[in-house]
Amino acid sequence: MKRDVLVIDSHAMVAEFLLSYLEQTFKRFAFTKAGSTREARGLIGSNSFEMIITEISGLDSTGISLIKDVKELSPKTRCIVLTAEANAFWVDKALRAGAYGYVTKKNPSTEVRKALDAVSQGRKYLSPDVSQSFAEYFSFSQNRILHGVLSPRELEVFLQIGLGKSLKTISFDLNLSSKTVSVHKFNISKKTGLNSSARIARYCVENGLIRSAA
Repeated sequence: MKRDVLVIDSHAMVAEFLLSYLEQTFKRFAFTKAGSTREARGLIGSNSFEMIITEISGLDSTGISLIKDVKELSPKTRCIVLTAEANAFWVDKALRAGAYGYVTKKNPSTEVRKALDAVSQGRKYLSPDVSQSFAEYFSFSQNRILHGVLSPRELEVFLQIGLGKSLKTISFDLNLSSKTVSVHKFNISKKTGLNSSARIARYCVENGLIRSAA
C-alpha cells in the first residue's frame, strides 16, 4: 500500500514540477497537491497523510499555524518545509512548531529526496544552507530582533500587515474578529515601537520576513 504525502505550494507551476519529480522518484508514495492552507486543511480533515511538504511564504497564512495544527490533530504526520529562502527566523519557528525537515528551493532536487528519505524514517533534516543560516542566527541575541517579542498570533497579524492587507482582510483570512485583530495591532505597536502599517511593511522587507515583491 502506498503511503500518502500532501504537497502544498501556492505557485501552480512549481507545484506541478515538484509533484512530477516526486512521483517519478518515490514510487512507494501517493502524492496529493493543494494550492493553499485552506485547501490543505480540508484535505487533511478527510485524509490520513504520512507526510506533508509545505511552502511557508506566499500562502494564505504563514504556514506555521498549519504545522502546529497538524501536530495537534495528527501527531504521526510529519511536516517538511520547502520554501524559497533559508531565513533562520522561519527555520526556528517551523522547528518549534513541529516541522521535521526544512529545505530551500535553491538546492538541487536531490535535497528534497534526502529530506523525504530522512523524515520518512523519523529523522530530522535541514539542507546545508539552512543549517548554516540557522547556526548564524543563534550567534546573535534574539532580544535584538523586534519581532522576536511577538506571540505566534501577533506575528501572524504582523506579517499580514507587512503584506499590505487591511485589518478587515486580515480578520477574514485568519478567521478572527475585527476587534481581536485591532487589539493585536495595538499590542504589536506597543511591543515593537512600529506604530504604522508602512513601518511594519518596511521592517518585514528589510529583515527578510516577506519578499520585497509583496
